[in-house]
Amino acid sequence: MAISPQSQLEDRRYNLESLSISDISPFRNQRIQEDTFPPAFFLDIDLFKQCQLILPRDFGTIPAYIQPFVGDLNSIRDAAAKYFEKIQPWMPIVAKKRLFDYLRSSLSKLRADIALLIVAMRLITIFPVDSIFNPKIPMYVAAKRMYAEAEAVGVLTLPVLQAGVLISIYEYGHAMYPATFFTIATCARYAALLGIGKERSLFEDPSLTWVEVEEKRRVWWAILIMDRCVNIGCPSRTLATNEPSLNSPLPVDDALWEEAGNMPENILTLSSAASLEMGQLARFAQAAHLVGRVYRHISEPAGDQSFQDEEREQLRRTLLALSNVSLAEEQVRKLSFCSQTSMCYSALLILQQPYLADNDPMPILSGDGFHLISKPQAIAHNACKIVENFASLTLEAISPFITHLLYKSVVYFAESNSSPEILETLKAGLETLDTKWRAAG
Repeated sequence: MAISPQSQLEDRRYNLESLSISDISPFRNQRIQEDTFPPAFFLDIDLFKQCQLILPRDFGTIPAYIQPFVGDLNSIRDAAAKYFEKIQPWMPIVAKKRLFDYLRSSLSKLRADIALLIVAMRLITIFPVDSIFNPKIPMYVAAKRMYAEAEAVGVLTLPVLQAGVLISIYEYGHAMYPATFFTIATCARYAALLGIGKERSLFEDPSLTWVEVEEKRRVWWAILIMDRCVNIGCPSRTLATNEPSLNSPLPVDDALWEEAGNMPENILTLSSAASLEMGQLARFAQAAHLVGRVYRHISEPAGDQSFQDEEREQLRRTLLALSNVSLAEEQVRKLSFCSQTSMCYSALLILQQPYLADNDPMPILSGDGFHLISKPQAIAHNACKIVENFASLTLEAISPFITHLLYKSVVYFAESNSSPEILETLKAGLETLDTKWRAAG
């Protein structure tokens, strides 16, 4: 017996109406629901406070799709230890003691946001297995999915934000565009909802220890740094973060923060003179701020040419001073290189076009001290010395922030037809770095 068109239409309507959100939602296996985020947080913040409403703080359960990448407790501790050994030295944004204290106290149940952070830690320490490595591995896809779900349902916690920053660094290191551009922009908005970036909101919470306040501050600076690194090839592109004020507090010395002892008496600000007493992240933050100033100088030139020239010269002197402090630290602390050094050099190369003459003197570090040679030749020479130091450390410990400097140095020597030996050294350096970060390829 044939079914009438009317009956078929009624069956299809019934099937459509019988579908619920839980059938198609990616959150159907979790306790948290999409309607748990209080709209008053945006519509009427005073009402939100008066009613003492709260924001979602966790997923409830760890999604099944990401569980295989989390591992058991011993595996989690190993992953965290590897992260703190390889990544934390150049991007110290996770409080080591606090995390391990939590892992020791949570033997029975791991929070979902911490699980996401652990997966992001695993992700950023991955070493490509071969030359055809595709960075869009299942672990990356799972981490991106969970981060997107946290954003969609309004789960607002610091570990989720930290995971987002680490994911963006992974994407940046493997030239995953425009993914890294969108990820770090999302992190900036997410941080704004957490009140990160507004110092008053941080200190108004009496429940926070200075270590927790410092951790949030470091995450904000990491977002600002990444926002500028992601756009370094196009200075005129609009940034996701505003320029910080000169009285913005800088991160404290990295070692003091990791010790989690007494709060330092003096908190340096962005306007403080760069010195060896600062931690690496503090100088990296200063470098990122200067890069933002260079972007504005290039993309929004002043109508007054004399002011434009004065600003350019001031930026040049400040970048040189900061890079020299970083070079001195590398010598004193026996470091292979500092990420802020490469960022300063990249900013100088951007500033060099079309204003600075090629014979403008700049110091170059050699075995018997500093010498003045022309720029950008000096920058390219120093980039070559960084490459020569690759042999003294494991590639897992090299940050991706040097890739732009090496690339621009290769372009300089290729176009100038000078120093073919240095050109080959720089190319070899990029090939070596490509085995860890595909952005160098």
